[in-house]
Amino acid sequence: MSTQEELEKLVPFPLPEQYVEFLTRTNGGACRSDTFRISCGTEVMAHILFGFQRNRSLDLRFWHTEFGEDIPEGSLLIGCDPGGAFYLLLRDSDWGVWYYDHAYSMPQSSDDENTYAVDLTLDEFLELWERPFDTQQDGC
Repeated sequence: MSTQEELEKLVPFPLPEQYVEFLTRTNGGACRSDTFRISCGTEVMAHILFGFQRNRSLDLRFWHTEFGEDIPEGSLLIGCDPGGAFYLLLRDSDWGVWYYDHAYSMPQSSDDENTYAVDLTLDEFLELWERPFDTQQDGC
């Protein structure tokens, strides 16, 4: 089954071409950078983006099914940091990546605000993830 077909089974909306191309080319991966900045000015740790994997800790389908009801409507849970916070692909005025602090690990997170824009364009964000992950070492 193609990446596009797998994605269409997960979400009822079209995803940005560059994300579909990224998944087709890499099937997820580990980050080449240690951190990146989010909209509240905080540096957060980078870790992995999910793909279609046998190992469920790396599998996009598993995480979207497990937490799909908890994330904002119209978004896709695409990865995580080492502490278990998530990266979401979310359409605002355009597609962007958001950091979802579902465990409220940052002091400013609350029931009213725990999702922060990543201060990178989608293309810039995806460029950080070109290294395939080690399925023996990586995972959330």
